[in-house]
Amino acid sequence: MSTLYVDNLQPNLGSQVEIPNLKPLAGSVVQVVHGRFTTFTTITSTSLVATGITATITPTSASSKILILASTNGIYKASGNIYMRTQIFRNSDVAFFVQEIATYDNSSGNNSGNVMSHHLDSPNSTSALTYEIYAALTNSGTVYFNNQNNGRPMESGITLMEIAQ
Repeated sequence: MSTLYVDNLQPNLGSQVEIPNLKPLAGSVVQVVHGRFTTFTTITSTSLVATGITATITPTSASSKILILASTNGIYKASGNIYMRTQIFRNSDVAFFVQEIATYDNSSGNNSGNVMSHHLDSPNSTSALTYEIYAALTNSGTVYFNNQNNGRPMESGITLMEIAQ
């Protein structure tokens, strides 16, 4: 049996050591991707339309889960009771959930608001995955995404986190 004696250990900050085949601990965040969207957009459709809020992530492991954090912000132009729904799609075909926001202003005034949502996806893939937010109104009206509120620009976005399993 050998014995190793060391009086002082210091890291070598000029180099990195890569350990091959080392798996991240389950539950740890492997990577984060954020899609920032600041373009002023008008939604008037009662059918789902792409908002332009999108982000793409390529998982490092097929067993990883993707945590989706989505936020849409803007001014909701009310001309009666307007309901807007948002839905997240993966690669334009897998729909996850619907979130709704409602305005109850019968006076034609503006209401500011946002929709925030989260979802945990299990895509079982190591290919690039594009997540995109779609929106629709349930009755006629207009929604303005990322409009300025009192001179302050608003921003929508989608954040994707790969979670090791």
